[in-house]
Amino acid sequence: MQKPFYERIKDEVVEASASYESNYVLVDYLLVYGKDNNYSHIIIKAEKDNYLHLTGIMTNLNPTAFFDKCLSNTLVASDINVPAMKTEEKSYKGTLRRKINVLKDFTKGVDSSYVIQENFVKNRVVCSIASTNLNLTIGYIDTGNCLRPKSLISGDSLDGSKKQSIYLILKKNRTELLYSNLVVGDLSFLKEYSDQNPQFQALIDISYE
Repeated sequence: MQKPFYERIKDEVVEASASYESNYVLVDYLLVYGKDNNYSHIIIKAEKDNYLHLTGIMTNLNPTAFFDKCLSNTLVASDINVPAMKTEEKSYKGTLRRKINVLKDFTKGVDSSYVIQENFVKNRVVCSIASTNLNLTIGYIDTGNCLRPKSLISGDSLDGSKKQSIYLILKKNRTELLYSNLVVGDLSFLKEYSDQNPQFQALIDISYE
C-alpha cells in the first residue's frame, strides 16, 4: 500500500537532508563563469536555514529546526502544514511534487553540468544569479559576500541567450580559509584568471606545479 502523500514528502526531505549537509552546509564553492572572454567569480554558501524554502514545505518549525529534524530523522508528517482550502491544497501539492522531484539532484552539489544566468527573473522569483543543469533551476540571492540558494524550480528556466558557462569550480570545507580543491577546470586557466584578479587570488591556495 502506498504511503499517504505528506508521509512520502516527509521521507523525501529527510532522505535528501544528509546529502544537502555534506555537499552544501559543510562545504563552500568558488566558481568562475563567463561568456565571450568576459569572466566573473562567485562564492556559493548554503546554510541549514536555506533548506526549508527549497523544499516548498509550510511548517510551524523555524528553518533551522526543520533541517535538524530532517537530518536526525525525527521529522513527522504532522510537522508539515496543510492548507485548509482544498483548492489551495491542490496547488500546494503540485508545488511540493515539482520541488521534491528535483531536490535530490540539487543536493548532489555544484558540478560541470550547470550553466549560469545573471539577473534572473521568472514570475515572482527574482535572483542575482540562477543556474541550471537542465533538470532543475536554482536561484541564488546575493548576501554581499556570497550567494545563498533561494528558489528551486523544476526544469530549465534560464534564457538561452543569457546562459554563461562555468569554467572553474573550486571547493573547500567550511572550516578551511582558502580554496585548494580544483573540482572542474584546468590549471592553466586558473593561473591566468588568478593572475588577473587579485581578489580571487586571495581566496585560493593552489599549486601550479
